[in-house]
Amino acid sequence: MLRKLINQSLNLNNEIFEIYYAYFHKRIFISLFVVFRRLILILFFAILSLIIKKYQYLLITLSYIILALEILELIKEIKYFGILRTKFQVRGMYLQNFLIALLIPPVGKVITKADWKNIKRKDKELYKAAKCDESCGYCYSYCRDLALLLSNATIIYCIIYEPNHPHGVAHAIIHKDDEVYDTNMRQHFKYEDYLKLHHVKIYKEFEYEDYNKEKFHSFVRKDFVKFCSQYHVTVYST
Repeated sequence: MLRKLINQSLNLNNEIFEIYYAYFHKRIFISLFVVFRRLILILFFAILSLIIKKYQYLLITLSYIILALEILELIKEIKYFGILRTKFQVRGMYLQNFLIALLIPPVGKVITKADWKNIKRKDKELYKAAKCDESCGYCYSYCRDLALLLSNATIIYCIIYEPNHPHGVAHAIIHKDDEVYDTNMRQHFKYEDYLKLHHVKIYKEFEYEDYNKEKFHSFVRKDFVKFCSQYHVTVYST
C-alpha cells in the first residue's frame, strides 16, 4: 500500500522507481516512524488496554496524556514554523540519525567497516560529523576529508537531479570500484544505479594526486562553476 502511494507521489517510470525504492524504503519508514511516533504510541497503548483489562484505565490515561502532548506539539510547530525547531523535533532528528545508522549502516566498498574504524582512530570529529546530519550540505569538504583517509578512492564533481525534480544540484561523491558514497545521504549506491537515479551529469573525476593538493576545491571551483552554469545550477563553496 505504502509502496503504491510512494510511486504515485513520485510518478517515476518503473525502472527508476525500483532503484529508488530499493535504496530509500527503509529511510522512508524511519522518517514516518519518527514523525508519527507519539500517534503510534497512542495506538499501541489503546490496543494494549483492550488486551490487559487489569491496567485498562492506566493505559487509556497514558494515551490521553500523549495525545495532549501531541496537540501541544502541533501548536508549537505551527507557531515556530520556519523560525526554529522545537525540542520534540530536535529529539526526532537525533532519533532518526540513530535509526538510520542502525538500520542503514554506511558500510560498502567505498568505505568499509575497517575504513570507518581507521577514520575514527585518526579523526574522531570527522567520524562523528560524517555519520550524522552535520555532513549534509557540505559534500565537497567531507568527500575530500574522507577520501584522503581511504585507498584508491576518487572524487566525482557532478550535477545531480532528485527524482521527479527539474532543478539540478551541484554535488560531489566518492567513487571506488563499482560503488559511490554520498556524504549527504550517508549511504552507498551502485555506481550505475546512482547515475540512473539522479540523472547525473559528470564534470570530472579526481584522483588522489588531484584532491591531495592544498585548497583543492578552490582550485577546481572556477571551471566547475562554468560547467554548472550551462545547466543553470549554483555551486556552493562547501
